[in-house]
Amino acid sequence: MEWANDYPLAVDIETANACNLRCTMCHQSTGWLKEDQKVLLDFATLERVVTEAVEIGVHSMKVNWRGEPLLHPEIVRIVKFIKDHGIPEVMMNTNGILMTRQIADGLINAGLDRIIFSCDGISKRTYEKIRRGAKWDQFLENVKMFRGRCLFHKSMGAERVPKIRINCAIQEKNRGEIGKFRKFWKGIADEVRFNTVYRPLGNSNMEGRKKKRHGCPQVYQRLVVDARGNVMPCCADYREELNLGNIRENSLTWLWNVSANKIRKMHERHMGRILNGCRYCDLFALSEIDTNDKVIWR
Repeated sequence: MEWANDYPLAVDIETANACNLRCTMCHQSTGWLKEDQKVLLDFATLERVVTEAVEIGVHSMKVNWRGEPLLHPEIVRIVKFIKDHGIPEVMMNTNGILMTRQIADGLINAGLDRIIFSCDGISKRTYEKIRRGAKWDQFLENVKMFRGRCLFHKSMGAERVPKIRINCAIQEKNRGEIGKFRKFWKGIADEVRFNTVYRPLGNSNMEGRKKKRHGCPQVYQRLVVDARGNVMPCCADYREELNLGNIRENSLTWLWNVSANKIRKMHERHMGRILNGCRYCDLFALSEIDTNDKVIWR
């Protein structure tokens, strides 16, 4: 906090902004994305981002942001391109519904380091109530299949296979199953993680986080590149109200050290809530100065 390297530690790149599901707590269920706004990442943008990311020393890249990465027909080629160019850690969040054996083998061979399957219930009723459009049996079969392919590749001499993480968003609909998650996924997933649901940009139809970290670490750690090349300093800014510029016109280095630095300075002056995109942030408590010049966190 209040210290940024000369380059971001992580760069997320959006391979697809659309999704095949309409989960109840997700911005994809709000109708924010119109049909004519759906877009896939083109390879020229990918090459530009990855080439510079490698040059400046970015440690980690994730191949998704607002949408489902498996919607991109060249997702395996994308992961391989990033790993072949030397990024140490490449990750992917996915709902897993579109996973096939061919894609699984491709991602494993491409060098994917971690795959994060989103799962908010361990029963058909709970899972399908939250993850609208998905089928529990299909999801479970796909995760088990991916685990099986990892084990097969290891048996054939692969030095590394992706870590499998299950990520659950805790909410009222699934609280009764949370205590059973780790036992359920034992032997299938390497990691199980939990987070609370948040309301990006203050969406009223979503639950809010009751406990919030003081201050925003995102603006000191990452950049997010959308499928059109627009760059944001925060993964919660899905409406792109903090748009720093486009990678086709500016370098990652300039966007990080100039555009994003202006946002960091605003936060350090306790003025983060003035910024569009930060004003209604539900991820973190942001600081303000009261009439007595005392720092308060809201």
